[in-house]
Amino acid sequence: MPTTCSNKTGEGDGKCRGVEADNKIVRKAGDLTNAYVYEVGPGPGGITRSILNASVAELLVVEKDSRFLPGLQMLSDAAPGKLRIVHGDVLTFKVERAFPESLKRQWEDDPPNVHIIGNLPFNVSTPLIIKWLENVSQRDGPFAYGRTQMTLTFQKEVAERLAASPGSKQRSRLSVMAQYLCRVQHAFTIPGRAFVPKPEAESAENCARDQQQQGRNESDVDGSSRLMLVALWNCQVQKVGDDLLRVPHRGY
Repeated sequence: MPTTCSNKTGEGDGKCRGVEADNKIVRKAGDLTNAYVYEVGPGPGGITRSILNASVAELLVVEKDSRFLPGLQMLSDAAPGKLRIVHGDVLTFKVERAFPESLKRQWEDDPPNVHIIGNLPFNVSTPLIIKWLENVSQRDGPFAYGRTQMTLTFQKEVAERLAASPGSKQRSRLSVMAQYLCRVQHAFTIPGRAFVPKPEAESAENCARDQQQQGRNESDVDGSSRLMLVALWNCQVQKVGDDLLRVPHRGY
């Protein structure tokens, strides 16, 4: 049976698209066997359940809405030692302290066995991705472990901006920054009818994975993309040397 869909009151964040859709999102993250996963905005736990079923070593979820905590605790009780729940704000949570130091890799090495997966709340998706891109440039936050891979669900218009090619009307500073630091792929779109209540805008899934080449030049600044519009956003973090981007959250 598909899981029930719900909307976070006041946040415009539709949750829980059903078991098949949740599994599809998690599969896009790749092989999660023995991986350490940081899930953002788990809500009632649809994606959480799919991640746990992927044989992860540990799943850390950060949820701000206390109404979802009892359901998440039930999942934790059913998977002893696998699920850690934090009642907090993803914009301020220090994930660089959350996982074992032994997971850390050099920037030039293969990505660590650490993943970020999440259905980002619409009201914080842009500030959060800007924050993470800044973390990429500084190699801190979630990227203190190395080129941590991200598989994220955004509102469709945000995902389209992240993946926009040069010359397109959706192209923005967000596009340039994301594609300079990551390889962005628009993987698929989850229609609005999959959410209850139906949102005014559809979502997009984007995935982020690390690019294996080192260095960037003007001809490839737009990057090679892997963006999944709920799009699902899959971003591979680039090896771009010591570039540092400091940008405001407005105007994207």
